[in-house]
Amino acid sequence: MLSIDQISFSYKETDALKAVSFLLEKGSVAAIVGPNGSGKSTLLKCMDRILTYQAGKIHLEDEELKTISPGRLSKKIAYVPQREYSAMPITVFDAVLLGRKPHIKWQITNQDIKIVSQMLEKLDLSEFAMRDVNSLSGGQQQRVSLARALCQQPEILLLDEPTANLDLYHQIEIMEYLTELAHEGMIVVITLHDINLAAQYCDKALMLNKGELFACGGKEIFTPENIQTLFHTQVEVIQRNDRLFILPQRKNTAYK
Repeated sequence: MLSIDQISFSYKETDALKAVSFLLEKGSVAAIVGPNGSGKSTLLKCMDRILTYQAGKIHLEDEELKTISPGRLSKKIAYVPQREYSAMPITVFDAVLLGRKPHIKWQITNQDIKIVSQMLEKLDLSEFAMRDVNSLSGGQQQRVSLARALCQQPEILLLDEPTANLDLYHQIEIMEYLTELAHEGMIVVITLHDINLAAQYCDKALMLNKGELFACGGKEIFTPENIQTLFHTQVEVIQRNDRLFILPQRKNTAYK
């Protein structure tokens, strides 16, 4: 269980998060949605202690996040940023192997190599194993970052726009895989600009607006009123069986 209680964070004079609270349980995929500058990435970084929240508390089970050592925290939480840059050349295999660092005591074991190889295959990266990460496309690099994080074998996986650079096929592949991980007991938290992906795949949604938690819940919060308030865009929400489809309305009606 991950409990976020009244978290606040400011960049100098700018309040990025204002008393945000919610609860996440094992086996769930949670999406953080909202317009640019609403605090989505900041919230993820506070949850991984990359940023130190200035008020409130975060509890992982019965432990406050600030009391957990960096070594133990890296085995519990893995974070995948929007973009990662490598100034030095490094192969895809070695980049993913870095995810095993929290588990390596003296030297790399056959088990570490096996885990990396399996993750490369799972994320359709095996053919690039000996390629320099910097030679890959943005979408391929995004999958390398995800593979590295998963090799940490975390309890909680935090991803900042994991589908941003992916084609349609790999968007669906990644979202399906994240859903599988949640069903196996992991907590998965993702920021998304694509609210249709959030509505299709996520068990819980957190709507942020100007650093405040505007709405929190299941698919029922994807209402035209909530989405219009967040994005200043009129939408139509269509439900087909248990699936929601969110269609933005065109402002220029001359081309209907």
